[in-house]
Formats: sequence, structure tokens, C-alpha cells
Amino acid sequence: MTIRIDEHLCLREINIADTQSIFQIIDAYRDELREWLTFIDSTISDMDTLNYIKSVSPYNSDGDKVYTILYNEKIVGLIDIENIHICNNKAEIGYWLSPEYQGKGIMRKSVMSLMHYAFTHLEFNRIQIKCAVANHKSNNIPLKIGFKHEGIEREGELLSSGKYTDLNVYSMLKHEFITIPTS
Repeated sequence: MTIRIDEHLCLREINIADTQSIFQIIDAYRDELREWLTFIDSTISDMDTLNYIKSVSPYNSDGDKVYTILYNEKIVGLIDIENIHICNNKAEIGYWLSPEYQGKGIMRKSVMSLMHYAFTHLEFNRIQIKCAVANHKSNNIPLKIGFKHEGIEREGELLSSGKYTDLNVYSMLKHEFITIPTS
């Protein structure tokens, strides 16, 4: 499945052929990405990336739904629908983007498009995003989109540094998303 966002940007369901491109981003930006992404230190070869891809959609229908973010047909990051609770019609969105593509509105547009898909096609009622309190770039995404800040999950994630970090918890409900201007 592909979600076309604009002439430069789309989301495409991850597949095995993406292994090398994703691993190359992780390997090239390992120092920058590891500050906030705990899987970076355990991704030491393209086989680690391949094993991850095999564990998620479309290979595991009960798992996270993971999409590549393509900018000008080049993979620049990943975005997913995770922690899916079908009986409660809710899930989380997680994301990461190659540092060289940050600050261009790519992630904001990607999150908006995936939310639209989750609310309209998957019929979720609630989408949540969690961001490390000190990760200002990541926190800007839900804030700019209009998510409600619900609070802080204290020491909610163990970082690669061995320290726990507090997480900001943001949410948006389906009826709130409908009222957001699309521009």
C-alpha cells in the first residue's frame, strides 16, 4: 500500500527490498540517531534490519504497520502505527527521519497522512504519540499538528545511554482531527 502525500513525498508499506537503504541511513547517522532511538545499537548489520522488516507488516498481520517515508523516491525514514489496540480502536504513531531531511516539513506531512489513513480506513478513534521530553524536534510534530498534551510518562523509556527518559504523551481523537485545516 502507498499513500501519496504530494509530488515529492509518499509513504509506502515496508518490504524486504528496503533493507539495504534503511540500514545505510542507520549506519551513516548512527551517532545522531542513537540519542533517541534505542534500536540503533542493536542494528549492526543489514541482517538486523532484514529481521526487523520480517517481523512487521506486511509479514506479520498482527504487528506494527510500518511504512517507509519516500522523498523524491528515496527512503529517508520510517513511520509506523504501533501498540495497536483493536478492541479500543486506538494506536500510537512512531517515527524517525534521516537528519539530512529534518526541518523540511516531511515528518509533519507524513504523520498527518498516516493519521488520516488510521482514522478513516482503519477506523481508529484515538492516536497517541510519545516523545522524549528533551527531544524538541520530535515534540514539535504533535504540537504543530494540534495534539493534546496529556502529561508525562515518567522514566518511560530506557535510552541507549543507559538512562531513563521521561516521555511527553500526546493524543488526538478522530473528531478532533476532522476539524484540523489541511493546509
